[in-house]
Amino acid sequence: MVMKKTFWKNSFKTIKHNISRFLAMFSIILLTSGVITGLLVAAPNLEMSMTEKFNDVNLADMYVTSTLPFNDENIETLRADFKDVEGVFMNDVLAIVNNVTTVQSILYNLDIENQKINRLTLIDGEYPKDETEILVQRETYYLKEFSVGSKVVINNIEYSVSGIVENTWYFSKEPERSVEGTNTIEAIFYGLKAENVSLYTHLFITVDKDKSMNQFSNSYTNLIDDEIIKLNEKLIDIDKQKLEFYGFEDYDIKNYVLDRSTNTAYQMYSSSMNSISTITQIFPIFFLIVSTLVVLTTMTRLIEEERQETGILRSLGYKRSDIYAKYLMYALVLSILGAGIGYAAGFRLIPAIINNTFKTIFFMPKLNTDIFSLSNVLYMVFIIISMVLTTVFAIRKTLRQNVATLMLPKAPKYGKRIFLEKIKFIWNNLKFKHKSSLRNLFRYPNNFIMTVLGIAGSLALVFTGFALTDSIKAVSTRQYGEIYKYDFTVNINELTDELSTYLDNNFNDYIEIKEFSQSLTSKDGKNKFYINVIIGDERLENFYEFKNRKTKEILNLNEEGILITEQISNHLKVKENDTIELAGVKDLKITGITENYMNNSIYMTSKYYEEHFSKIEQLTTKLLIKSSNIDDDLVKADFEKLDGFLSISFKNNELIAKERLLGQVRMIASVIILAAAFLAIIVIYNLTNVNISEREKELATLKVLGYKNLEVSNYIFREINVMTFVGIILGVPLGLLLFMFVIVNIDTPSMMMGRNISWYTYVISIALTVLFTVIVEIFMNTKIKKIDMIGALKEL
Repeated sequence: MVMKKTFWKNSFKTIKHNISRFLAMFSIILLTSGVITGLLVAAPNLEMSMTEKFNDVNLADMYVTSTLPFNDENIETLRADFKDVEGVFMNDVLAIVNNVTTVQSILYNLDIENQKINRLTLIDGEYPKDETEILVQRETYYLKEFSVGSKVVINNIEYSVSGIVENTWYFSKEPERSVEGTNTIEAIFYGLKAENVSLYTHLFITVDKDKSMNQFSNSYTNLIDDEIIKLNEKLIDIDKQKLEFYGFEDYDIKNYVLDRSTNTAYQMYSSSMNSISTITQIFPIFFLIVSTLVVLTTMTRLIEEERQETGILRSLGYKRSDIYAKYLMYALVLSILGAGIGYAAGFRLIPAIINNTFKTIFFMPKLNTDIFSLSNVLYMVFIIISMVLTTVFAIRKTLRQNVATLMLPKAPKYGKRIFLEKIKFIWNNLKFKHKSSLRNLFRYPNNFIMTVLGIAGSLALVFTGFALTDSIKAVSTRQYGEIYKYDFTVNINELTDELSTYLDNNFNDYIEIKEFSQSLTSKDGKNKFYINVIIGDERLENFYEFKNRKTKEILNLNEEGILITEQISNHLKVKENDTIELAGVKDLKITGITENYMNNSIYMTSKYYEEHFSKIEQLTTKLLIKSSNIDDDLVKADFEKLDGFLSISFKNNELIAKERLLGQVRMIASVIILAAAFLAIIVIYNLTNVNISEREKELATLKVLGYKNLEVSNYIFREINVMTFVGIILGVPLGLLLFMFVIVNIDTPSMMMGRNISWYTYVISIALTVLFTVIVEIFMNTKIKKIDMIGALKEL
């Protein structure tokens, strides 16, 4: 019993006697588990937080519009098959605010008091008491600010704003589109439905689903797809009801069934979640590999150092199982403590940071931090198992030796010739100290390989983080600085003589285009995305840069076919000279694939459009205008006075909006850079510490032979510098591969990340690695100075 007590007391002293090594490994495990946990749980946390908000307001799962309005009988029919069905009358209007400003708006007429779907949340004021009062959506970057009591004139009827509300259907702070076209709206109003009116332009529908279901998951998407099929079948009966209701015998009714994927806010949020999920699934694996290699080296070295103590314990009668228990206790304390604290910290810290970033773009609910993630638990278990298996492997190797051998000091490794000695003109010109350093690198191959791999892996992570920021920057600067050559756009009803005169007198160059939107489905059927079809003449080349990103070839818009953006090509799996189908029109020939990063488009000439398309509903007219050094407010005020004007959008404002959107990925990149930098420091410190500890006798011998402290330090640091150099040589291409893998996987149908990496990303990544090595060497220099020559050599 006494022996056991002494044994365990001595076992715990192992931690105390190797505290720096223990803390280094603890830091690696803590950092790895924290980063893995935080990154993996971030997307599920944000998705479930928003899902809970959707459940609270009973957000519509799908909605349907029609060329013939719905009525109460239609709603009652559908309620038999769906959880909730609610009708609203909504349309685009021009609103005059306080008799001063005209704003492009959407007007809802609905039964606010009995509203079940997309319930409004009152932020300020009160609900309307009668039809003279109206509610307005809260302010965003694009929706104007209103105060309670503001006067609004819509369709020659004056309303008073009674309250400010939040409609979760519009939970983004970015631009929202009008009901009937592609115009950006500036206000959303909610008025009471007239008692004698029972016609509805839109039906919002919810379906039966488990409230715990993640409403951004594939399971949810599959559920809604099935419900849409059912709804389309029911609409056949609804159409018959409507024909009877309106007294029509023959009327071509067109119904449009849409789900949340067509909602601007939902689409942006879902796309962001997909990007985060992709990034956070790739990097944890890399962190885990690097940290496992380092811990393996460190634990192996610890057991090797205590081999004589192990021999003594075996000679005193302790069993092999006791020796296993000693080091497994060490490994379990280390891994459980590091993984536990890292899990607890990362679980809350990283999602909170990302959630904070999202608040710049979305109206975020309270963050749900109670999400259970099986993948996180599996990673934690894997970390602990890795530590245990590493320890078992190292102990087993030691215990294979007999007791007498264990009690003897381990013989130092002998030197041997290296291949460089055969290259005489190089070897003969090297100084002795350089020759010894090169021989030592191959004398300790395990240290060399592990250190190089550790440095290469850490550099690859840092490089990828910086390369991601370059990629983000390329999206905004390339798209809005070079591809879009115009300065602002104006949506109009038609190009009147008054507008033409004003444009000719005030701006350098402009073009009138036609535009309509269409949805496309990717080749694999997994993604539905929206594109703008832009119709103009050959002068479009003055307002857009048409260039193939890969070949750098300048493309021409002509009457032989269409130009498509690169992401459309990637997701439809088509190439130049292939054909696609669009808006029911087949065999549209692709004459070129143009570089583009955001807002996918298809370009065609007016003549090509007229030859291949019949009339497209909701074809909008837009002006692209070039002008420098303009005052946005003054230009907008001038346009508002002109007939035919609808809305205006400045490229600089769009750029700011996209920067906000890309800020989420930038934040993830920053977290990765910071975590990778800490990992790099710990890895280099730990492996250097192991290297020095393993060679204390050798360094003590050099001191006895008269080497000064600086010379002894340089003796070991030269090897570390060479390993750092090799690690950099391997780390940069490894970082490039990791970056390309990440970029390809986080691309979405509506956004392609930039592929160009700036020169300073290479410089900064390499410089940081060198800096970390120098910092570690400064710390290690103190340890080398403190080497006890007598203590280190007395075992020889």
